[in-house]
Amino acid sequence: MSELSLSFQRGELSNHYSLSALEGALERQAAHPTLEPTYNPALLARVPSLSADISHLLQVNESSWKAHPIHVELLASFPEQLTAYVQRIKELSDSSDPSPLLAHSYVRYMGDLSGGQTIRHILSKAYDLDEAAGFGVSFYAFKELRSSKPASLGEMKRIKDWFREGMNKAGEQGAEVKGQSAD
Repeated sequence: MSELSLSFQRGELSNHYSLSALEGALERQAAHPTLEPTYNPALLARVPSLSADISHLLQVNESSWKAHPIHVELLASFPEQLTAYVQRIKELSDSSDPSPLLAHSYVRYMGDLSGGQTIRHILSKAYDLDEAAGFGVSFYAFKELRSSKPASLGEMKRIKDWFREGMNKAGEQGAEVKGQSAD
């Protein structure tokens, strides 16, 4: 296995931890007035598809990738920045006002919906992954806003518009919320 391939796998594993922390925090605080307008796990949740991608890349069953040596190695030397990010997300989730989670979710999901589509194509080509089937890159595939069909680029724009509308609803709660959402 090439060093580049190992680096990609480690990156996906790290991504799993940061995303698991964020999606767990969003789920925990889903009813908060700042977060509720953009909370839609059926549409946005990426952890299940990322887990499927990791198992495909490591060539193991989805239920066993956490025992894979590359994952065990990551846990033994968990990156400092990743630890700090996960800790910050947990702090926000535990706080009385988790509004800054909105900014984190905005950056995460808007990035995946926008540049993530280019990344999907590049990764598919670089690692000889079947982009059409999605094996190894399903993380970047989204469903339509109002159905379970795969989203086209035009539909992804509608999803981004929906998310921005939700952020505007959160912002209508006043300047205090806007200030707290910036983390």
